[in-house]
Formats: sequence, C-alpha cells, structure tokens
Amino acid sequence: MNEAVDGIGSGFDFVVGEIGGDGGADIAFAETAVLKWFYGPGRCIGGEAGFVVARDSEEEIAEGALFVKQQIAFYGSTPAYRPVLELHGWGALQEELNAMTKRGEWEHIGELIDDEILRTFAVIGTPEEAFAELERRYGDIATRITLSLPPERDEQRWAALFDSLRLGAPS
Repeated sequence: MNEAVDGIGSGFDFVVGEIGGDGGADIAFAETAVLKWFYGPGRCIGGEAGFVVARDSEEEIAEGALFVKQQIAFYGSTPAYRPVLELHGWGALQEELNAMTKRGEWEHIGELIDDEILRTFAVIGTPEEAFAELERRYGDIATRITLSLPPERDEQRWAALFDSLRLGAPS
C-alpha cells in the first residue's frame, strides 16, 4: 500500500491515499451511477471523489454546501456535462445554467442546485458521516480519494478515518 501526501497551503491540504490498483480519473462531476456505468463495478480507478464537505459544525457544513452548489452549477453549465445531468432527468438544467453564465449571472447559478442534486454529486456531513458515505459510494470503484481538509483539525481523528477507509470500514 502506497500513500502520497501533498499540501498546497492556505488550509487547502490535499491528501491522497492510494488503496491499491491502477488508474487516475478525476471524478469531480460524476457520481456513482456514472462511474459504475463507465468503469464497471469493482474496477479500480482513482482521483477526486466528487465534492466532499466534511466538517463538524452545522454552520461549516452549510457554508460548504453553498460553495459546492456553485461548483456543481459551474460544471453543470458546461454542455459536455449534460449527459451526466440527463442520467438523472436534469438535462434541461444544463441549458438554464449555461444561459445564466452567458448573461453573467455567475453568483446566482448555485441557487438552481437543489438538495437532491447536491446530495447526488456531493458527500456532506461530519467527517465520520462523510467517510462512511465515501465508503458506501466509492468503496468498490475508487482506489484513491482526494479531499480538502480543514486547516484546524485533529490529526489523530483524521488519520483514523483515513485508516478505516483504507480498510473498508469507516468509523
């Protein structure tokens, strides 16, 4: 088992834990159904595991969710990602988001992302909840997961969460 740790500063530390196998796909705007369709269940891939908000307080989680809604809207506004939205019956949303970006309404595109869309593309919750959901969604398809960690964190707690994810049983 290999492990790589890379930090880019300013509190946006990215940790990549190699669980095994090959691959390297960025999966920020894909969710489990798309990944399993593309790669097949049990196939080893790696990369970013969509959008993850793993924080302790409700306020931090809410702030993270608003940010992620903006990110989902940005990706969703791109015509190349329409098939991902169509998989869920949200194809028309792509046109609406794209039109908003062309009108310069960037600050409002996240308002079109409801909680169902948010939870389809994002893992949201406390660190323990988020890691359990990461295992459920990506445990049989991802070999590597990239997360942005909070700058102020309990290193032992996070290490235990990463260890449990590597073993396939989040705490």
